[in-house]
Amino acid sequence: MANNADFFQVFGHISVFFATWDMFTALLIVRLVRPECEIPPSNSTLGKKLMFLERLNDDQVVNPELLTRIQTDLPDSKEVSRKRNRFIHDQWVFEPTLIAQDKIKRCTLRMEQNMGIRFAPMDQEEYHITDLYKFLETVGEQQKKYFGFAQELPETTLPPQKTT
Repeated sequence: MANNADFFQVFGHISVFFATWDMFTALLIVRLVRPECEIPPSNSTLGKKLMFLERLNDDQVVNPELLTRIQTDLPDSKEVSRKRNRFIHDQWVFEPTLIAQDKIKRCTLRMEQNMGIRFAPMDQEEYHITDLYKFLETVGEQQKKYFGFAQELPETTLPPQKTT
């Protein structure tokens, strides 16, 4: 039987894997994109980095064949990124009766407006702790894949820094 700490643990793992995937994607961009081309700022979200990769064309990169493989994978990657955003930014309800069943509820508040009337329906979805671990594996697969992509490219070096 799971307890609150078990859920906190898997959420923490998801966050760490996602942050690592984000870092590997930034490294991939730095290595893949030709030096004369603009790249997104380092504080861009993973979603924006993935969109950047989606918009690249062969003449902007050092390895067009790798770009093709990355772009083929992007729909799955973007879906995992979108789902992770819901996991991190939505509200999790730790109901003792659900936790006792190894389940937790995710709630999404949607703000809407129709004909001048504002309302906020709440979407709710239950997850078993095994569902969360399966998603953790999916994020882990993405981080490994993007690390692999980056490893296929030569390391880049920073230009010499001026000293005073």
